[in-house]
Amino acid sequence: MLEDGDLVLAESIAILEYLEERHPSPPLLPDDAASRARVRELMLWSNGSLAPAWKAALAPLFVPSVTADDPSVVEGRVALGRYLDVLEARLGGASWLAGDYSLADVCHAPFATALAMAGCGDLLQARPLVAAWVERLGARPAVRDTAP
Repeated sequence: MLEDGDLVLAESIAILEYLEERHPSPPLLPDDAASRARVRELMLWSNGSLAPAWKAALAPLFVPSVTADDPSVVEGRVALGRYLDVLEARLGGASWLAGDYSLADVCHAPFATALAMAGCGDLLQARPLVAAWVERLGARPAVRDTAP
């Protein structure tokens, strides 16, 4: 939730875009349209694909009646692994998801940096490029200072 004067926003991507426009330095969106589109694509994937898999895989931490062997949890871990495979391929040899550190990384940070703490460290270990990226994310002051 963000309140800025009369404006009240309750959607994380809208908040991030608004803050980027209000405070464009340092820039978290690239200058060219194609690169901005790639960042936005990854931003939307974080909510549309990563978030549901993350919630399903980590359900035993939040719902007492759900256990780690529940089929929905198992499928969530599989889906989470598939998503991390996409990020592994996307990272290639790059430090960040879309070139420079961007809103794409910001959108993924709350999910990615909590994986090991939430018992999904094995999913990171199987994907060394993602694991290194998560480590870089966790070292950033804004991420480190707001981590659970």
